[in-house]
Amino acid sequence: MGDNRDLTYVAFCQFVDERLKSNTQPAKLRTLAMALRVDGTKVTSFIEADVRMAAEVTEIIRRIVTEEFA
Repeated sequence: MGDNRDLTYVAFCQFVDERLKSNTQPAKLRTLAMALRVDGTKVTSFIEADVRMAAEVTEIIRRIVTEEFA
């Protein structure tokens, strides 16, 4: 790529996290929206950009589920 164009990825995700559900505590509804940008000069192909973005989104969701962003 390398043509000074940025790629923007936008996502909205909503799911019910039932891992901590018990008789006294209901499952948690998790909702997140994100817009992430990839510097087009830092990647050589759209596939590379997609792979990097997938890794970043996976890490963000992991941190939300484990409540490391709280």
